[in-house]
Amino acid sequence: MGLFTPHLPPSTIDASLQAGITASVFSLSQACTGIAVGRASDRFGRKPIILLALCCTMTSCIIFGFSRSLPLALAARALAGASSGNVGTIRTTVAELVPQKILQPRAFSIMPLVWTVGSILGPILGGALAKPAERYPDIFGNSNFFKEFPFALPNLVACVFFLLGLFMGILFLKVRSDMKPSICFAALTDSRRHWKRSGSDEITDE
Repeated sequence: MGLFTPHLPPSTIDASLQAGITASVFSLSQACTGIAVGRASDRFGRKPIILLALCCTMTSCIIFGFSRSLPLALAARALAGASSGNVGTIRTTVAELVPQKILQPRAFSIMPLVWTVGSILGPILGGALAKPAERYPDIFGNSNFFKEFPFALPNLVACVFFLLGLFMGILFLKVRSDMKPSICFAALTDSRRHWKRSGSDEITDE
């Protein structure tokens, strides 16, 4: 936390208070934007809102990595929390991508699995890449950039993952609510026919 108050000696910095405020700002922003983001996804579509939230979260990582003051860090975390208000939108998107009730439990179980994996690997990767000029002097020891911004590298690496997610979302994410009504109806009809056939096949086998 000395990063945010460089003019004070470390012994006088209330690190726990600053860490608590930073975490609380994220949750507060997320709570304030959840309903608004859900309404926006109903009006403008799921895919644009999800991709916009990814862009905002990526921007918040860049701002946080280059923060030199507590207010700027809080602004970055507030933006990240506001972008995370799309959790409900993502769950709705999963339900629309998997309309079959029998498959929805498996689809919804993937979300907490991915979150758990990210919660485990993210802090490990962030801690390993923080202060690279001190940890890896042979590689980054001569870099004045990483000496001035010791927490920029883990956030820049996180941005790479966000860019991959953006490209995958742009290319492969197809949400039925964003389709034309005729296409959506045709997709639902084909899905029902498929499950009716599979059900009749199971009865015949028995």
